[in-house]
Amino acid sequence: MIVYGKNVLDSVITHQRRIHKLYLQKGLKNPFFNQLSMDPIVLEKNEFIQKFGTSSQGIAAEIEDYTLYSLDLLNGLESFNVLVLDGVTDPYNFGAIIRSASAFNIDAIIIRKNRSVSITPVVVKASAGTIETMKIVEVTNIKDALEKLKEMGAWIYGLAGEGNTFIDEVDYPDKTVFVLGSEGDGISRLVMKHCDVLVKIPMEEMVESLNVSVASAIACYTIYRKK
Repeated sequence: MIVYGKNVLDSVITHQRRIHKLYLQKGLKNPFFNQLSMDPIVLEKNEFIQKFGTSSQGIAAEIEDYTLYSLDLLNGLESFNVLVLDGVTDPYNFGAIIRSASAFNIDAIIIRKNRSVSITPVVVKASAGTIETMKIVEVTNIKDALEKLKEMGAWIYGLAGEGNTFIDEVDYPDKTVFVLGSEGDGISRLVMKHCDVLVKIPMEEMVESLNVSVASAIACYTIYRKK
């Protein structure tokens, strides 16, 4: 995988992720390379921007792929806080969700394998390097994953406008799972049926809904504060 940007490379180096190749825009000096025993591939500015984009900050690297975990990661834990993304497709939203989840002590984020965003260079960049400390679990079926989480003793909270309870009125248990829906359609009806409780964010009536990354940040903070 190719990643880019100073914060991302700093996190990659700090967490000792294997780097296969380094790229540097010609004329730029970067202290990262002083920490590594390899010479960068130097590209002219236009060539570098064409290859990695204008947000690359003149530095990029080809690294080992990020690990995708299974639900077995949560087996045996006495407590956990988990986000489930039901069809989120925007990589910028996913990156922002990872960043919020890392800030508020979420243990894992569950995504589905198909028709959903996965780990991409844009996601890594949008997470500002926090993806290095976040466990991403990939499942084939969200509905089945929720049932397995219930078997582990978790309570499933769906974040939806249809909720009858405000998000900050709940006493969350040791094993808490929050389900967030896709950008356009929210939580699918089938997945919603497998939620134990539907909760909503208190806000003014003139606003119909929030961006999923904003909603996830509120959910993460609420769990963090309440628990």
